[in-house]
Amino acid sequence: MPAADELGGLTVVPTAVEGGGLSAVPAAGEGSGLTVVPAAGEGGGLPAVPAADELGSLTLVSAAVEGGGLSAVPAADELGGLTVVPAAGEGGRLPAVPAADELGSLTVVPATVEGGGLSAVPAADE
Repeated sequence: MPAADELGGLTVVPTAVEGGGLSAVPAAGEGSGLTVVPAAGEGGGLPAVPAADELGSLTLVSAAVEGGGLSAVPAADELGGLTVVPAAGEGGRLPAVPAADELGSLTVVPATVEGGGLSAVPAADE
């Protein structure tokens, strides 16, 4: 599993693609304040990633893979196969999360607050 990237106080880990592989986690552009992570596609393909300026102040992150680290929690909004997560505020905290969403072969469950941040525990379909 690739090492997690630290991006604006959020730990971003790749989502699992079908067949157990891992997708790449794009790096955030300098000064962009945004992280865009593609969702898993069928056969391991990845969807196109919208440009950061099309997404305002939103941050796109992936779900954590089973047995891997934790990621910021996806919100209910989805865009082009990507899960949209509100960006952290000045305090570095994320808002509360809604009910679980289905993300490819991963089920993302509501987060718990840990040290002022949010984490998600997915359950991969086997």
